[in-house]
Amino acid sequence: MPVLANEAKAVAAYTQAVRINDNDAEALSALGHLYDQRDENLEIATLFCERSIRIDPENGCYHHRLGRLYQKAQRLDDARVSFENSKAHGYDSSSDLADLKALMGVESEENKESEQMQSMKIAR
Repeated sequence: MPVLANEAKAVAAYTQAVRINDNDAEALSALGHLYDQRDENLEIATLFCERSIRIDPENGCYHHRLGRLYQKAQRLDDARVSFENSKAHGYDSSSDLADLKALMGVESEENKESEQMQSMKIAR
C-alpha cells in the first residue's frame, strides 16, 4: 500500500479518535505531525499540537512536533522554546535546536564555553 494511502488512513483514524475524545493528546499531536509531514493545514496542525501540550505538557515529543511547526511558520523564538522544552521533557531535540540556533545566528552554549576555554588557555 502506498505511503500516502497509509497516511490518509492514519489521518482518518486519528480524526475519529479526536471526535470520540477531544482531549486525546496523542491523537491531536499525531494529527498535527501528519499534517506537517504532508505540508497541509499547517495552521490547524499547529493548533492540534498546541492543544496536545495543554493536555499533556510533560510529553517531550509533543513539544518537538510543535517546534517543527513553529520553525516552518518562521516563529523561530517559539520554535526554540519548544525544542528546549522538548529536551527538558526527555525528547532529544538537540540537532533541531542546534540547526535552529545556527539559522537564528545564535551560538550554542557549548560553542561559547569552548571558545572561552580556548581563550583562557591562550592567555596563560
